[in-house]
Amino acid sequence: MAVGKSSKAATLGVTVRNEVLKEIAARGSALNMKKGTYAALLFEWWAQQGFPAVTPADQAMQDLKALQAAESTGKYRSGKKTA
Repeated sequence: MAVGKSSKAATLGVTVRNEVLKEIAARGSALNMKKGTYAALLFEWWAQQGFPAVTPADQAMQDLKALQAAESTGKYRSGKKTA
């Protein structure tokens, strides 16, 4: 899993609780990585998992998105699944 600067990557600045940053720093340091490199690996891992929802509200939005996609393809209509 390559992490670094490329034309297919962008920079993201985030704010996290101090305890989260401390853990990222400790784990990254143990692997001779900068905090940002280790944090990027967390995002890459999330992507490899298929971007699972991280909160109940996020899950509800993903469920709604899936329902709308099913409705648009005709696989779900009027509360009933179709074959």
